[in-house]
Amino acid sequence: MPAEVHKLSFLHILASVVLVIGSLYWARAVFVPLALSLMLTFLLQPVVAVLHRRGLGYAPAAALVVLLVALFIVAIGWVAVTQLSSLASKLPRYQDNLKQKIEDLQHASQGGVFGKIQESVAELSRNFQKRQLPATGPQEPVAVTPPWGPRFSRMYRRSSAFS
Repeated sequence: MPAEVHKLSFLHILASVVLVIGSLYWARAVFVPLALSLMLTFLLQPVVAVLHRRGLGYAPAAALVVLLVALFIVAIGWVAVTQLSSLASKLPRYQDNLKQKIEDLQHASQGGVFGKIQESVAELSRNFQKRQLPATGPQEPVAVTPPWGPRFSRMYRRSSAFS
């Protein structure tokens, strides 16, 4: 091994790894959009190449592809907004329907299997509440002798009185 080559210490390697990870963490606001744009470039480049082979220049083909992608995204957003507004307008009707189904289920459960389950759960919760311990008041202090014996306990009391 040549004399000018020296080994890096573990601390240097660890510091380098921490520095790289920290840099990537703080630069993610730049790297995430950059990675997304590179991915879109690789995905859309074949479409631009096909348009270029059809006679368009690279710049008009790229502009046309970007315009088509933007229109596609706007169309998806428009469909989502119309669906959400439709759901918002029908929500009170769904709410009344759900309330009616819950009431029907409660009426059907009386006396049947569901009624027995409800009674069992109610009885278990009453028993659980009864068995909870009542709140107790403060308790009297308990004298604890040290494990090393009563002979040293007087010395321990004297030394702990000053601390």
